[in-house]
Amino acid sequence: TTATFKNLADIKLFKPTADADTILQLENIFSEYSLRYIDKDLAEILSNLITTDKKHSLDFDFNKIQSLTDSKSFGCGWSKVINGSWFKDLYSWGEGMYPAENLKAENILDWKDNIWHIEHEGFPPRNPINVKYYSWFDRYVASNSGGSHHAAMVVYQSVRDGLEYKREAVIKQLSIDPGTV
Repeated sequence: TTATFKNLADIKLFKPTADADTILQLENIFSEYSLRYIDKDLAEILSNLITTDKKHSLDFDFNKIQSLTDSKSFGCGWSKVINGSWFKDLYSWGEGMYPAENLKAENILDWKDNIWHIEHEGFPPRNPINVKYYSWFDRYVASNSGGSHHAAMVVYQSVRDGLEYKREAVIKQLSIDPGTV
């Protein structure tokens, strides 16, 4: 009934940042492991709340990525590093970084250098990029093992200058199953 949902408009979710740990990861909250100590019938319902659809793309547009899973600067307050947790997405983080000799987005040589860094640090070209798409946030999150600052610069320069960087990716689309709610 309408009365049942009257307070839903007041619910505000934390806004995600470039740091994937700031995202409400319902797939983890409602995983079988997380639900192992609650009533089995309730666990069954909750474990089916999130649906997953996996697809493979040979030409995933890198600038769709808004958050990353790993960065030395996420949430830890390194004083000499622009912290990605401060920014709403990779584009904003790249835009907010101060240019340095080894990290800037001023010309095509910087573009190539940033691509080189992400391919050698966090996104090796021999492997597809693992991406989660959170439909309830309309947000793409890439799993990485490094190269986060350069990835932010690639996204920023790609959008700003109309450059393209496409990669093979495995995209896991996560959605809330309306039939379960």
